[in-house]
Amino acid sequence: MPGFVQLEAVERDWMPGRVEAALADAGHRADDLAWRSIGVYRAGDGAAACRLAQRWDWCGPTLGVDAECASGLVAVLLASQDLEAGHCDIAVVAAENLATGEQGWDDGCAPLAAVAREGAPRAGMAVLVLERSDDAQRRRAQVAGGAHRRLGAPAGMVGLSLRGITELLRSGLVRASLSPADIGYVELHALGSGVGDAVELAAFRKVWEECPGDRPTILGSHKARFGHLEAAGGLVGLARVVAWFDGPAVPPTAWVLPFSRLSTLPSGFTLDPCRQGADVRAGGSLALSRSGVGAVVLMNRC
Repeated sequence: MPGFVQLEAVERDWMPGRVEAALADAGHRADDLAWRSIGVYRAGDGAAACRLAQRWDWCGPTLGVDAECASGLVAVLLASQDLEAGHCDIAVVAAENLATGEQGWDDGCAPLAAVAREGAPRAGMAVLVLERSDDAQRRRAQVAGGAHRRLGAPAGMVGLSLRGITELLRSGLVRASLSPADIGYVELHALGSGVGDAVELAAFRKVWEECPGDRPTILGSHKARFGHLEAAGGLVGLARVVAWFDGPAVPPTAWVLPFSRLSTLPSGFTLDPCRQGADVRAGGSLALSRSGVGAVVLMNRC
């Protein structure tokens, strides 16, 4: 099957290199970790996770995570739990979307824009390396916590469960021991759907009104630049949060200015990507799946 051959080629040529690069950024060489308890948490197929672990002879937890667009963030939460429990020493979280065909700029997603546009799936991948704080050679951010759950929305009605998203955000904040006032930047799921984006913003407004901060929380979405990366989207969102921690800003959300519906943006939020004050210590990423599963991961700035 050509599709299977293409998947194997992409996995062989691209993903191992990205894993090696992510480990090097964390101060490790993949080849030096043989027989170590290295966990591999890969969005999607568990067999693909096993092939990655087999490549370097890693002997930690190895599993695939399938929660559609929420897969990457659910994998981060599972990896964090295993690290805390001592099941592995290092966790490699990987996700990719192997979209086919050619898409131009005009096919892109337009989240939060005046004219809603969901766009087409795009190809991309992301890899995160997690370690316990005391063991990490290089710390760029700390996973504070998060939550994943079914939102109560019927299949195919992604983002329309205001109650589900609201409860997900509340649960994630509690588990991370954070309040809305602590959050400086949030990567939205932001489908580019007029109705879906509005409900997502309404959920944030409802939760943030319970504990408003002195500074507005910055909202953004990678989909404007990278399109729908599906299972990899949540991880790319986390990478942008880390980039914001490094400061002073992340690239602004394309299509938003001057086309955004600023009159509908809830108070307490801004679309200005510039970091506002060094005392803001946390950020997060949200992902929602078409089957009604949502996940949020919150991180502290180191």
